[in-house]
Amino acid sequence: MAIIVQHIFSQERAILLGTGYGTFTGIMPSLWWGKVSPRVESGSLGVVSICDREGNIKWVRSIDVKVIEVDGKPVNEYAISKNTFSNELKSNCSACNMPLKLGISKCSHCHFEN
Repeated sequence: MAIIVQHIFSQERAILLGTGYGTFTGIMPSLWWGKVSPRVESGSLGVVSICDREGNIKWVRSIDVKVIEVDGKPVNEYAISKNTFSNELKSNCSACNMPLKLGISKCSHCHFEN
C-alpha cells in the first residue's frame, strides 16, 4: 500500500516516496565592511519526494503537502492526536508580522529571533 499526499494549494494528489532534510549557509560581504563583517544567513529545509501517476519524481517542501491516506485508509480514521506537534514552523515574524524565509528563525526585516 502507499501513503497519499495532497498539495495544500493546488489540491493535486501524489504518492509519498520519502523525506529529506537540507541545511544551508550563505555568506555575503557587507556593503561597508566587505569581508570583515559579512552577512550570514543559514537555515534548514524539510522536503518530501513524491511521484505522480506517470511516475515522475518531484521534491516539494514538506509544509506544502499533507497526508490524506495511509494504506488505503483516511488519516482521520487512525487513533492519533489532532495536534501532534506544538513547535510548527512559523510563517510570519512574531514581532513585525513580515514573512519569514523557510527554515530561518531570525527575521530579515526587524532582526527579531523567532
